[in-house]
Amino acid sequence: MKTGQPLRIVGFGIADEVERGTPGILRTGVLAMIGPKSQVYIKLTDPDGTGLGACTGDSGGPVFAAGRPALVAVTIRAKGNDGYSCGALTEAVLTGPQLPWIRKILQSWRATGSVAQ
Repeated sequence: MKTGQPLRIVGFGIADEVERGTPGILRTGVLAMIGPKSQVYIKLTDPDGTGLGACTGDSGGPVFAAGRPALVAVTIRAKGNDGYSCGALTEAVLTGPQLPWIRKILQSWRATGSVAQ
């Protein structure tokens, strides 16, 4: 992954910070990676500066490669400016480095019958 790479976020968090009762509306947007914070942790921002980004309630939402359905990360945190909780910065955890652990957990669920087949 490279700085500036476009990534699509998807979430059901708040859609309007002023109007109450807006969570649950599907939203999506394309953000740009502004840099890795570590090998598994990335930061994203709105390339146009319009305040687009993850919001409260979007945690756990997918981050896809823009233009194709490849999951690359999971949203974990949103930060806003001037007292807002949306739009200034979106942080996410890359899924690739976590795949061995994810596969191990899924296999253990299958072995115990805990996952619907």
